[in-house]
Amino acid sequence: MLMEKTGKSRASFVSILCAIVAVICIVLGICFFRQTQTEYIPSQQYFDTALSLIENAEKSIYASLYIIKSNGDTEREKSPDRLLQGLIERHKNGIDVIVGLDQSYNYGSRRRVDAISDDAFLLLSTSGVAVWRDSPEQLMHAKVLVVDNRHVLIGSTNWTYSALNFNVESNVLIHSKNLAKEIISHFDSLREGNL
Repeated sequence: MLMEKTGKSRASFVSILCAIVAVICIVLGICFFRQTQTEYIPSQQYFDTALSLIENAEKSIYASLYIIKSNGDTEREKSPDRLLQGLIERHKNGIDVIVGLDQSYNYGSRRRVDAISDDAFLLLSTSGVAVWRDSPEQLMHAKVLVVDNRHVLIGSTNWTYSALNFNVESNVLIHSKNLAKEIISHFDSLREGNL
């Protein structure tokens, strides 16, 4: 009889322990899901998504882009200049805005690839936005927008009229403080010349 009670007690204990572990796993899973959410952003949604992130930024915007081709045209519906103006406006409203651009050469023709972004670089820098270029020995091909240290828009889209309006691009919007922190840390190291 005592053995039978001990066996039932162990079974009850194991059942309770399993239930506690299951609840902990569910809670941790919910917390992880809330910390990291991912959305696919196809070509036709990129501009609106990027502009919304910029316009709704509350603390900071960090952009790292291979090419920004400014045409001085803020009237076109999906213009890189509208995104640039959004960055400038947020900077004027006290939001920390940092933009990194590529500085490299097409070694076959010795043509400066980064010259495409010269107008955007000049516009941002004369507007007071912190803008920098990577080392000419590197090719910074990244297209990343990090907003408020938690929203990461990353993918293949350059800020050019053709990329925003015609190209087939693929992007992902990830809501993750940890990922945002890692990306910002990586590009800060690039900016400081430590990579």
